[in-house]
Amino acid sequence: MDIAPHTIILSVPWDRIFKSQPESALQMHWSAEMAVRLLVERSAGPASAWAPWLAALPAHVATPLEWSAAEVAAVGDPGIQSEVLGMQACITACWGEAAEAAEGGPGGGDG
Repeated sequence: MDIAPHTIILSVPWDRIFKSQPESALQMHWSAEMAVRLLVERSAGPASAWAPWLAALPAHVATPLEWSAAEVAAVGDPGIQSEVLGMQACITACWGEAAEAAEGGPGGGDG
């Protein structure tokens, strides 16, 4: 059965979309912000409105963030390589800031 162009085949209400904030409001890369939001919701346990959905997610999903330099190079597309390397650098920096804050360094903790 063919579906005609512009036919709506799925509609999801906005309040049921687990989404990032608009890019202009983000304080970090959208993927890092989404990861933080997922962790916050998961830490709420059964009290989270998203608990059933979160329970259905896999515990681990391999992403380009985990790729080695050789795997990134193997992509062969400079634009994609740049995006992956930028995301890896962003996550590394965000992790460093979070660890520093957790230890009471600049911008966080008891310091």
